[in-house]
Amino acid sequence: MAVSESYLKKLKQALRLSTGPFDDEVADMIEAARKDLSGAGVAQEKAEDEEDAAILAAIKSYCRAVFWTGARADKAEGYYLVQKDELRKRKGYRNESV
Repeated sequence: MAVSESYLKKLKQALRLSTGPFDDEVADMIEAARKDLSGAGVAQEKAEDEEDAAILAAIKSYCRAVFWTGARADKAEGYYLVQKDELRKRKGYRNESV
């Protein structure tokens, strides 16, 4: 699923980016986060749901972990791993075919 402009804007704000040179890189990170979530057992349609606050929070953490450096990146990665684990266990988010 393509990343909408409004979703891209939310993620850029989370990364404290205001200009366009990183748009493609951020969109790629969003897609990578979606694939990581679905690979962990989150239903693909949920991982791609741009209206879901829990998915947005996890994708923000993933992007921060990749984009930031040092202790901030480590902290974001820890948040992401916990969020991913909780999402893959949550009813309505699980890929039931796994």
